[in-house]
Amino acid sequence: MSRLFDSPDWLIPQGVAVRYAPGAAALSAQMFGRVLADTEVAQMIGALDDAEIAVSLHKRFSLALFFESFHPWLILQERTLRRDNSGGLYFHNDFFTVRKPIAPKQLGLFSFLRQVVGARAQGLAYLATWAAGDYSRRNELNGYFTWARFGYDAPLVASDRARLPRAWAGVATLNELMLHGGKDLWLRHGSERRMIFDLADDSSSLKVLSKYLAEKRIEVQF
Repeated sequence: MSRLFDSPDWLIPQGVAVRYAPGAAALSAQMFGRVLADTEVAQMIGALDDAEIAVSLHKRFSLALFFESFHPWLILQERTLRRDNSGGLYFHNDFFTVRKPIAPKQLGLFSFLRQVVGARAQGLAYLATWAAGDYSRRNELNGYFTWARFGYDAPLVASDRARLPRAWAGVATLNELMLHGGKDLWLRHGSERRMIFDLADDSSSLKVLSKYLAEKRIEVQF
């Protein structure tokens, strides 16, 4: 297990500072019904210890917040908080890129687990992202595989399903493929697309993530 996970309270960010641009604090309080503590903000975006977090009104979307987290191990960590058409709050995880080789291994998983726990605590419905890359670019862009392993889900398209073994003919989603043991197939033949991590209790996303954590011997109570 990485030293990142050694502390008993590693899911709770330490030493973080949040600063708000004009109007952002009021919109945040409106969205959540109260003023969130800096630690709560940091956890729900998956911030690292001692990170500085800037929160501003999104320049493109109305009634949306833009979060930037600054840390020596990171090149970019950006999140957008919005409401969907049904009124549910969700984060779009815009970017997460680390500074190699100074960033510890498993930093993406560490950050993501903090975010899942924190976002669920604040009542968010789901996380969304564009999972970039494919097998030919996996050494530079591997989101298509990494985020799928962590539980992000998407429908399988016809070309995906055509590659499935006959016994898996009923598999229709990425989560189902992972739960059937299809990670190697997705590594070789998967492709980039928009993916969703469902934060609801007992979701297929949480089941895939829990399976992955069991393989890594990392314990998290969702």
